Amino acid sequence: MTHKHSTRWKWARRIVLCLILGAIVNVAVATITSARTPRVSSSQVTRVSSWPVPVPSGWPPAGLRSTERGFIVDDLDYLGAQPLAGDSQTRGSRRVNWRILRIRKAGWPLRSLRGWDFYHIDQPDTHTVWVNESASVRLGVVRPYAAVPLVPIPLGFTVNTLFYATLVFFPLFGISEIKRRRRSRQGLCTNCAYDLAGLPTCPECGTTSPHAPPVA
Repeated sequence: MTHKHSTRWKWARRIVLCLILGAIVNVAVATITSARTPRVSSSQVTRVSSWPVPVPSGWPPAGLRSTERGFIVDDLDYLGAQPLAGDSQTRGSRRVNWRILRIRKAGWPLRSLRGWDFYHIDQPDTHTVWVNESASVRLGVVRPYAAVPLVPIPLGFTVNTLFYATLVFFPLFGISEIKRRRRSRQGLCTNCAYDLAGLPTCPECGTTSPHAPPVA
């Protein structure tokens, strides 16, 4: 009973460790790849009627959405047209100040993190979620006008974390567990591969065989 209890705790610790490492890899992949210019595989422009997130006061309604999809990064640009001050109504359609909301989603195999920027022609690069982008650009962390994705997308974050946790598990614990089970079936010590010849304890390293009878 004690052996089974300790084995369960050992596997629980391993699973938790792999999940933590999987989440770290997930965040690293999304944030590092988002700093590069995405290679666009498809582009689409559609009409919209509202902004997907709260925007600064005074912004006009959103009218267009430009979607650029890549292998790891997607950029969604929402645009709202605001006539320049002093323009007449007839010239307003040509002289406008575009208010732009750029949402960047990153991650693989699913999009797991997102971030967004607000900017416009007369005052570009005004806001980035949770990150001082101007400082990041100076340090070379991100390129200009690149929203840093730090807000989790629940489904994508969960799936990607499980995916990377599985990849981390096999080199850390999977290979050694396969060897241990193979040695156990062959009657060898699971630790040092010494031939036990039916002995309950390995005389070489002192490891107790999993098939040893319980001590009364």
